[in-house]
Amino acid sequence: MACVYKHIRLDKNEPFYIGIGKKLSRAYEKTRRNNHWQNIINKTTYIIEILIDDISWEDAQKKEIEFIKLYGRIDLGLGTLCNHTNGGEGSYGRLYKHSEETKLKISNNRRGIPSSKKGVPLTTEQKLNISKTLTGKKQSKETILKRITSLTGLKRSEQSRLNISLGKKGVKFTEKHKNNILKSCGTKVKTIDEYNNTIKEYDSIELASKDLGLISKSIRSYLSNGRKYIKGHIIVKI
Repeated sequence: MACVYKHIRLDKNEPFYIGIGKKLSRAYEKTRRNNHWQNIINKTTYIIEILIDDISWEDAQKKEIEFIKLYGRIDLGLGTLCNHTNGGEGSYGRLYKHSEETKLKISNNRRGIPSSKKGVPLTTEQKLNISKTLTGKKQSKETILKRITSLTGLKRSEQSRLNISLGKKGVKFTEKHKNNILKSCGTKVKTIDEYNNTIKEYDSIELASKDLGLISKSIRSYLSNGRKYIKGHIIVKI
């Protein structure tokens, strides 16, 4: 079985990558990503949305092509995605051979933009030093508060909502997916401030998503991975 997922950058509140995987964990991995993807996540935080899961690999390939066409590739000047192919290959057997027409489009749209590979690559020792420096590093309460304030009230544009609606048309949920949604409705959650004071309690994730203007799938994803900051809100299970 397989899944189709989307990565959304929070600085622009727009999707920047569509992918598929034979395991759900692929959506959360940072390895085997192109340089454009790495450059984006180095500049901003992002969230992961599982669009479809528990489908065949062949169906996932077809849906990946549909979603990439819907949102458009940035290297072709057609949209916001940093995908380098039109989809259908996933992380297995990926082909990077473009037609001459595609190469010309990519070249024209990349003019004036510095190469992502510019400069000397980091050595293994440098990478280890960076990793050690960041390990266990915590942000100050002031930094956390600034980030929360900057994201508060952030809403999707009408075009973004339309794209999501069009992308989900014709998509059928499996029984497993439906059961997961029903289970999530019974999960009580609450929003808290940075000092752990309760702001508001909700009887289900669905109610919290409607009140806060968030996607319920994103809330479930963040909670299941032990994260609690979602678009400026701190949400925890009760």
